[in-house]
Amino acid sequence: VFDNTPLKEGLAQIELAFGISFELSAQQLANCFLTSSFEDGKTEQFINDLQAIYRAKIEQVDTNSYRITEGNCQ
Repeated sequence: VFDNTPLKEGLAQIELAFGISFELSAQQLANCFLTSSFEDGKTEQFINDLQAIYRAKIEQVDTNSYRITEGNCQ
């Protein structure tokens, strides 16, 4: 559960919980905040939610690695 958590911090927690990694190339998102909850193992749902919340472009680099290249805090 995230309650007004900085996105960068939230991604670090998700990385540990889901066993995946994120590269945040869209630095403008580093200062965004995340308020939501996610179920363990629901990586695809988490990715979809991030894309919807931040209008983010997220590329899968390999099996457990993702790159966030676009988006905004609105």
